[in-house]
Amino acid sequence: MNPPAAADLSAEAKAYIAKVRELAEVPLNCPYSSAYNILRWLRAYSFDVDLAAAKLRRHLVVREIMNLDGIEHIAPSNIDERADHYSPISIAGKVRPGDNKVLLFDCSGKVDIQGLVNGVRATPFMLSRFRIMERILRRINREEQASGQMSGSVMVVDLEGLQFQASLIKIISGPYRIMWGTLLEQYPDIINKIVVVNCPKFMNLIWRACTPFISEEYRSKIVLTGDDWREELKKHVHPSCLPVYYGGTLIGPDNDPRCEHLIDYPPNELFPDNLPEIAEELETFFIPAGQEVVHTYNWKKGKLLEFFMHHDEEFTMVIMYSREREMNESDWVEVYAGCERPALTKLDTWTWQAPYTGYFHIKYGNEKAWFLGVSVNYRIYEIECDGSRTIAKAL
Repeated sequence: MNPPAAADLSAEAKAYIAKVRELAEVPLNCPYSSAYNILRWLRAYSFDVDLAAAKLRRHLVVREIMNLDGIEHIAPSNIDERADHYSPISIAGKVRPGDNKVLLFDCSGKVDIQGLVNGVRATPFMLSRFRIMERILRRINREEQASGQMSGSVMVVDLEGLQFQASLIKIISGPYRIMWGTLLEQYPDIINKIVVVNCPKFMNLIWRACTPFISEEYRSKIVLTGDDWREELKKHVHPSCLPVYYGGTLIGPDNDPRCEHLIDYPPNELFPDNLPEIAEELETFFIPAGQEVVHTYNWKKGKLLEFFMHHDEEFTMVIMYSREREMNESDWVEVYAGCERPALTKLDTWTWQAPYTGYFHIKYGNEKAWFLGVSVNYRIYEIECDGSRTIAKAL
């Protein structure tokens, strides 16, 4: 698919885009190559060409490593489908008639947050969140392709039903911080406005917990509404595009004022703790505060690996590759997308295939900590052709 004509871009904007495209080495024939996708990175980083290009280049690496272009075809065993049902984000139409911006709904107030963080494994859950963001991005890209104008979205976050509990702030500043921080870093500027409705009395506590991981760019887009939230919401979304419950005129089948045919609401039940228990004898290592630990393995291209991991504190993890063992670290290539890992109750597990023959350096980082180290319980298996497993041994 060719990039859209981008008729609404000035000559100056096109020059900026061309420079970032060149520096980030964005191929013209890749699905992500449109002028508007590149412009989003420029806007997110205040038109700092070098910084925007570096961030975009890293995103293209992440796209390739995670196969984001093919995420709809990911094996069901690798993604948590329950997350979409119990914590959905809906694409509910347009923001206003004649506009190409997309309307999103996230009814987080009805989500069993405690049950969710206790009931999911980190990797399959994050893949479900990346899939949602890809669906939003693709809908936006389709609007741009059809209109020749830049699109975006307005997200309505409904906190109706949110109850204060002792663990709420810890969850927001821990697992939710990592989840949304990761997603917003990889999908800059696709959400133009976030309108929060049904704000609870303790909203100031939530806001203080959220601000450390929300960039200044996104903080400026957030609107916290008051008691008259329906009228405030209509300043950002046309009434004809809103369900009656939200102050609009849309009515669903059987006179449904919430339009459940357009918006997926979390079910009125607890998140199921129904994942099978995994019994694995794990090894343990320690990451000192402010440091990192590197484990190096020698694998052949196509070798299938199975990872098991559990930890009580956050840390970062990335897998780097080198053809020779003694190559300079500056020449290592990222082959498993680096990210911060949340501390969740469930043992995390996933499979991964070595993309090359050579040396793989798994880096576990605790660089942000000043005093406390992190204990990591893990095991890596090499899966043989007959399905048998052998424990992978670091060099």
